[in-house]
Amino acid sequence: MSNKVVIITGCSSGIGLSTAKKYKDEGYTVIGLDISQCPISDIITFYKCDLSNEKEIVHTINNIKRLYQSVNYLICSAGIFFDKQRSFLDNMDINEWTNTIQCNLTGSMLIFRETFQLIQKAKGDKAVLFVSSDQAQHTRCKNSAYAVSKGGLITLAKVCAAESINYGIRVNAIEPASVRTNFINRLFETEEQKESIYEKENDKMPLGLIEPDDVAELIIFLCSEKAKRITGQSISIDGGLYI
Repeated sequence: MSNKVVIITGCSSGIGLSTAKKYKDEGYTVIGLDISQCPISDIITFYKCDLSNEKEIVHTINNIKRLYQSVNYLICSAGIFFDKQRSFLDNMDINEWTNTIQCNLTGSMLIFRETFQLIQKAKGDKAVLFVSSDQAQHTRCKNSAYAVSKGGLITLAKVCAAESINYGIRVNAIEPASVRTNFINRLFETEEQKESIYEKENDKMPLGLIEPDDVAELIIFLCSEKAKRITGQSISIDGGLYI
């Protein structure tokens, strides 16, 4: 059993949920934050929190501070993707742009800001991980808000790493390509359509379509003593797609 504490945003589905389950199985104290109800809220400490809302973030972290003296790992996995209203930049809806940046990038910065003192106080290994995307490096048309927000997370990780290194806190980012999660599921209405796109994505990747558990394993490695010399990096997990 571990006596370490981990905070995971976006814990209710996909990568965040898989990561929360794995940490819980390894005996960590898991604190999950999400705007949606978490299916494992009975076995973790769960807070419903809108990660695009500064007041809610501050209020939630203050509640956590009352219960926990320190946090070893912070994993920022929450994110949104405007799959229906996407547009080219010359016709960009400012609400799509602002809301995406606010949740994916600004929300992650605020979570880091509010938990920084808790992480400083942790004994032993301590680290922060931002879940970016392959879209940060290999974007597509009509995807600008999401790509920019995810590119910002890579820069944010480097800035946080530089500002945290004297406290012994490591900060990294990861860049998953297509993962079998609700992000993709929401784009299609029928199971046949979902399976078709998964098959196409799988065919693109020499090592096969990425599963949430694959990403969770990378996160847990980077947020562990096994990665104690790694900081300020952004690591791709793409199934060989870009080679």
